[in-house]
Amino acid sequence: MLIADSDGVIDYVERYINVHQQKQKTIVRTIVGSSFSGDLRSENTYAEDYNYRVLMDIILYAETNITLIMRQMGHLYDNLYDLFNQNFAISARKKYCRIALGALYHPRCLAHDDFYCVVFIHKRDLDQCDPPFLNRFEKHIIDIQALRVPPPSFLTQNSILS
Repeated sequence: MLIADSDGVIDYVERYINVHQQKQKTIVRTIVGSSFSGDLRSENTYAEDYNYRVLMDIILYAETNITLIMRQMGHLYDNLYDLFNQNFAISARKKYCRIALGALYHPRCLAHDDFYCVVFIHKRDLDQCDPPFLNRFEKHIIDIQALRVPPPSFLTQNSILS
C-alpha cells in the first residue's frame, strides 16, 4: 500500500512502477475506480454489474504474473480480503484464494506466484478506510520530497546550481 498526499505523486510513482516492470518484462495493469454515471448508483455506491466486471478482471489478473495497480477502488477491497491477506489454500502446488462475487458466491481463484498488487490510497481517504483493511498491508507514505533526487555533487560544488 502506497499512501500519498497528492494525485501527482501517485501518478509519478505509478509511471515509475510501469517503467521498472517493463524493464523486467513484467506486465502492469492499472484499475481506477469509475466515475461514469452508468457505473455509479449514488455518490459512492457502484452498480452490481460494474463490480462484477472489475472483480472478474482482478481474478484474471491474479492468475498471471502481472503487477496490478489499484486506485480509488475502496468499494471492492472487502471482496478481496483473502487475496490481500494472502490467505491461500494450496492444492497441487498452486495457490487459491476466495474472492467474493456478491453476497453468496465466493469462488476459489488461482493466484499466480508472481502476481503482485499495489494499492494507492490518498491521505485524505485514510480515515474512511476500515482499520482491518489498513492492517493487511505493508504501508509506505510517499511524498514529492522523498521522490526528489538531489543533484550530483559536482554541479553544486561548481556553483552551477547555486
